[in-house]
Amino acid sequence: MWQVVRKNFGLKVLSLGIAILAWAYVRFAGNPVIAARFDQELSVPITVSGLSEDYTAQLSEKQAIVTIASPRNGTIVSPANVRAVVNLADHPAGVYTVPIEIIAPDLEVKAARPTTATVVVAHR
Repeated sequence: MWQVVRKNFGLKVLSLGIAILAWAYVRFAGNPVIAARFDQELSVPITVSGLSEDYTAQLSEKQAIVTIASPRNGTIVSPANVRAVVNLADHPAGVYTVPIEIIAPDLEVKAARPTTATVVVAHR
């Protein structure tokens, strides 16, 4: 009986060790399908802030395309959670090229296009 156990005893211990290591890897390794994160592209309307009530503004661009890294919890980001704003405070009548500011609280913004907008500010 002991000859069956002792025969190739080293290989049996090695195979048991490999089996335990394989089980531990499968059990504790992160699932790459679940852990994968994908970028999300959103089309967001560009809004104007800081403009006096005496003026109107016409934007060359109406929408901004914003690339957001998906949150770790896997939720889908709504375009309502992201804002694209041009600040026209202290801009009298005229034509301006102003930067577009992306406001996305608690989100990682990877890219946005366009980065600027041409704005025509005129009296009402």
